[in-house]
Amino acid sequence: MKIIGIAGGSGSGKSSVSYALVDSNPANFEVINLDDLATNTT
Repeated sequence: MKIIGIAGGSGSGKSSVSYALVDSNPANFEVINLDDLATNTT
């Protein structure tokens, strides 16, 4: 397994790049959004 991190500012196209990778080869790529991993600490 390899993990690719994509970083950048708001509106810089991170999601577009990551979903383009998945669309080009769905058997080898999966998107995990860090927002999905957040937990409420209150």
